[in-house]
Amino acid sequence: MLLNVKLIADRLRHSYLSIYLSIYLSIYLSIYLSHCYLRSKFFKNTKKYFKGVIKVVTECYLNSTKYQTLLSCASRPYAEEITEDPSFHLNTQPKKSEMPEVYYKDPDGHHVLSYDYNGYLVPPFPNVDERLDKLPNMSIRDDDIILLSYMKSGCHWVWEISNMLRRNCTEYEKNLKDIGMLELTDQDVIDTQPSPRVLNSHMLLEHLPRELLTKKTKILFVMRNPRDIIVSSYHHIFQMQNFYKYDGNWNSYFDLYMKGQVNYGKWFDYMLEWEKVFKKYPELPVLLIKYEDIKKDPVGKIAELAEFIGVEKNEEFFKEVADKCSFNKMKMHKSRGGDSFRTPGASLYRKGVVGDWKNWFTVRQNELFEEEYKKFKEKTEMFNIFD
Repeated sequence: MLLNVKLIADRLRHSYLSIYLSIYLSIYLSIYLSHCYLRSKFFKNTKKYFKGVIKVVTECYLNSTKYQTLLSCASRPYAEEITEDPSFHLNTQPKKSEMPEVYYKDPDGHHVLSYDYNGYLVPPFPNVDERLDKLPNMSIRDDDIILLSYMKSGCHWVWEISNMLRRNCTEYEKNLKDIGMLELTDQDVIDTQPSPRVLNSHMLLEHLPRELLTKKTKILFVMRNPRDIIVSSYHHIFQMQNFYKYDGNWNSYFDLYMKGQVNYGKWFDYMLEWEKVFKKYPELPVLLIKYEDIKKDPVGKIAELAEFIGVEKNEEFFKEVADKCSFNKMKMHKSRGGDSFRTPGASLYRKGVVGDWKNWFTVRQNELFEEEYKKFKEKTEMFNIFD
């Protein structure tokens, strides 16, 4: 559907330019819209394509005296390509997710923003719906490993340790773990990362690449005392107010959490789902990593992790990794706060201690938690380890 630039140039010499150009662009719009509609992957995306076409035609009209602009617009076959090409400057902002926004309110009326992905609450990452739609078909490399955990379980910490072990050096990874977070980062970006990669996610198996099963990818499954997780998740969500839109206090957040009305749902449900997976697929190579155990014996647990992923034993090297990945040094070298956090100086690294929940839970809150945990213990065989 190339425009006849010569014909347009001839018409520009006539006095009825505006009439001709309006008719021509109307016809072009109709044909272009039909073409985009027929080529769209999903019916729900038609509105997005229509907006893209409108922008293209407007751009062409406003620059109609520059024939190369018309040609440039006409040579782009799909509105999707136009809106996603940052060099075209029609839309420099990430596309907002088309999933339903969920605003669960706490007892004081404050809400946490989540997206509902087929009944599973996820953080409001840009384009997360498209990313999760594609994720099951993602290709996994033979030497990939994947780090799985519920949020705020120590995933950043174990990710950095794993990368040092796999690269056989104690230099900090220049990126955050976000570069390999499957629900956050686009596949084409993840694909540019050199091997060996340490992928990571807080999603369930049903959302993850199918090749994890067929290739029997090594899984690092990180666990942490759920009481500390609840406290840590509160501070994380409260501090990132621009992202999660939450202004509530600890007591109100606890109520939301115990109802499962936060991102990734309740810890209890998450762990039981993964226990089903590990029992159904016993051939999967899985290393269970307990946050509290690494805090207690970092060198010993790093040695276990190294053996699991096939790194040669070297106690001096493991000591160096443990030192570099201590909480204080990680906070110093890996913190990236900026404008993302409510409190100046805040970051993803808050305290990194075991048992901070005792400073936050009221007696009644602990009683409510224990009631839920008692039910959980009756259902689990693998994760009854946090009394």
